[in-house]
Amino acid sequence: MEFEKFLSFLIASILLTLAPGPDNLYLLAKSLKDGSRAGICLSAGLSSGIFFHTFLVLIGVAAFIKNSTIAMMILKCFGMIYLLYLASLSFRSLRKKSELNLKMSTTSENFSATYFRGVLMNVSNPKVLLFFLAFLPSFVNLEDTNSNWQIFFLGVTFA
Repeated sequence: MEFEKFLSFLIASILLTLAPGPDNLYLLAKSLKDGSRAGICLSAGLSSGIFFHTFLVLIGVAAFIKNSTIAMMILKCFGMIYLLYLASLSFRSLRKKSELNLKMSTTSENFSATYFRGVLMNVSNPKVLLFFLAFLPSFVNLEDTNSNWQIFFLGVTFA
């Protein structure tokens, strides 16, 4: 892989990571509500979810989802339902907190549950999958014999 392609990928990845979206907004809310350790656990989960998308690109499942309108619709619906579920949990939590006037605490959810919530949020996000389908292959020489290693390396870099 050429250094210029990698540098372009790195810059684009940083800019896309900084762009606000539901994952980033939830991460910010979780960090403010439960503290920096909870935010770090959620962030680690979100980053780990990238490996799922990288794996899908490597084995070709992501290309199948892209070409199947039914599979894409199912993925979009699942992602939407999960994001709505997370929003309802946040609103309920805020309502209970205001009713009971509780102190901020990092014990409201254990850290492993926060981590796995981050993984599930990322895996169920159809925008991330579409991003990997459209973005990642454009930086890989698919005729090269080590194209799978290039995809893996870029996935790790993005995570």
